Amino acid sequence: MFQRLSKTIRRLRRANPLLTLLIVHAAIGFVLSAAFVATIVVLDTGRLAHLFATNLGWPFALVLWFFIGLTFASVLMGSAIMSLNGDDRTRGRRSLRRPSAGEMIESRVTVRK
Repeated sequence: MFQRLSKTIRRLRRANPLLTLLIVHAAIGFVLSAAFVATIVVLDTGRLAHLFATNLGWPFALVLWFFIGLTFASVLMGSAIMSLNGDDRTRGRRSLRRPSAGEMIESRVTVRK
């Protein structure tokens, strides 16, 4: 089973490295979310541990984990995308070049009176 998963990951990595980057950061976000929810339950913040201990408490824990994971994954994916250097990932495609900090750009402005 792990060999099959390993082959799938390698194939995905070759196919689209940006997609792999997003999936990995989303997975990290959900793992961090699980640790965060576990910390909330252990510390009994807002008496959530008491709520989760009831018979119908597990859907609340699942919803809390999912939405916090969605938030953490979005933050991690956004920061990963913003930290990319566009030059090495274009592979021959045309990319927009952004000026670096302090670089002067010539632009013409017409003024009407």
